[in-house]
Amino acid sequence: MTKAEIVLQTPTFRKAVKKLKPNQKKELDNAVKVLIENPTLGEKKKGNLAFLRVYKFKMNKQLTLLGYSFDDGRLILDLIRKDKAQTDQKAFNTLQAELQHAFSAPESSYIELSADDIISRNQPQ
Repeated sequence: MTKAEIVLQTPTFRKAVKKLKPNQKKELDNAVKVLIENPTLGEKKKGNLAFLRVYKFKMNKQLTLLGYSFDDGRLILDLIRKDKAQTDQKAFNTLQAELQHAFSAPESSYIELSADDIISRNQPQ
């Protein structure tokens, strides 16, 4: 089993950690220690997110997801998300379906816009 030799955190992860309370940071630190010892423990994502792994743990009795990547002995902490109610899962499923539909459209249906087009449509009339 390979251990992580280096632990890095992205700016997004660092910002999320700053918002945590001391007891939450302690639980997060425990989860990170587990990943240092066994970096392949998290579930590997598929498709465009294949570089990412997700480790699930409890923080204040609430399911929390820790997104990270591991390569060449480097554990890179990317994001942390507290799992919310089932309504969030429903909203996510809806969004995922909409995105899947949008990205399955043929490229010939795309409309080209310039930066000026985008800027002008957002200007007050």
